[in-house]
Amino acid sequence: QILIAGSFSSANGTNTKNVARLNGDGSTDTTFAATSGPNNLVYGLKYDGNGKTIIVGDFTKLGSDLAFRVARLDSNGDRDVTYQTRLNSNGVIHDIEIQSDNKIVVGGRFFWNNGISSGGLTRFLPDGTLDPTFVDFSGSLVYFDSLENLEITPDGKILAVGSIFIGSSPTNYGVVRFNPDGSLDTSFTPVTFMSDTPKVVRVLPNGQIVVGGNFSGLNTATRPGIARLNANGSVDSSYLPSLSSQNFSPSVTEIIVQSSGKVLVAGNFDQV
Repeated sequence: QILIAGSFSSANGTNTKNVARLNGDGSTDTTFAATSGPNNLVYGLKYDGNGKTIIVGDFTKLGSDLAFRVARLDSNGDRDVTYQTRLNSNGVIHDIEIQSDNKIVVGGRFFWNNGISSGGLTRFLPDGTLDPTFVDFSGSLVYFDSLENLEITPDGKILAVGSIFIGSSPTNYGVVRFNPDGSLDTSFTPVTFMSDTPKVVRVLPNGQIVVGGNFSGLNTATRPGIARLNANGSVDSSYLPSLSSQNFSPSVTEIIVQSSGKVLVAGNFDQV
């Protein structure tokens, strides 16, 4: 079966609320309680490996229950009332990653979580409580105008893309890497962007990094929509895919890395 999420009110004619489960033939699974779903856009979801699904986005309720931007669903789609994580009411979560130890990393545009300053990136324990070992905003000296996408590397580090500021520097970075404890990874040189922010990041089997978005370049290198970085954050000068369009700026909104290392991309372009 397939879980889908976004902004919609029905699937195959069946009333739903921004989350639905489809059967293998594409029909709607009517046993899934999506009519009591979130009241606004869902940006991301992850299966936790224990029969439950964590959703994140810009919602404030799940059915009639308060659920500020993050909630966990039981296997039938009902809200798991034992999961009590909440974000402050004026934020939004754009992405979620679940680590190998089942801890949950979320990123977006928020500054407080459960009363703790977070700066747009935070981590929960599997029960939804804040992880006290994860460095908060005051420790990382990083804040996000808008963090768009996360990727956990094989060694447990956290790649983040979006509009990112470090300390008191006025420089707006697009790609930053954190250590597993949430502190800034100083072995990675933060990457700037031209025109617009990166939207998606993925790690290749060889440790290099592919970044997509609506940018025209990274650092000083012209790279419309997509670029490859070396493991230290420098732009790979040998990677020169050409995305273009006759009517708009090319952009990449999703990247899938195959086991062979080949890369599937999707977005807004009409020539490659």
